[in-house]
Amino acid sequence: MRFPVEVLFAAFKSAGMLEAAVFQPASGAPVPFDAQWVRPEQLLLGDAAQSVEYVIEYETASVPRLSKGALVTVAGTPYKARAHAQTQGDGYYSRCQLETA
Repeated sequence: MRFPVEVLFAAFKSAGMLEAAVFQPASGAPVPFDAQWVRPEQLLLGDAAQSVEYVIEYETASVPRLSKGALVTVAGTPYKARAHAQTQGDGYYSRCQLETA
């Protein structure tokens, strides 16, 4: 019996844990979707400096082709995809690294 993963994202949304996001394809209409921030911290320069990466996690079906250079707005702030999105686990969720646009 398969666990209904889609129930988790609905619960995250009702708990206010997701941000409104919009993917702007090169051609066509903007695609709204919900995303969760994943902000891993990295220590740099021999642990003398700390840096935060911008990574979003979202339902793959919402934006199946989020690729490097794509424009994404999260919570009203524009970002650009640093790399192609990568599916996680069974492919229900994807993660994409972002940088400020």
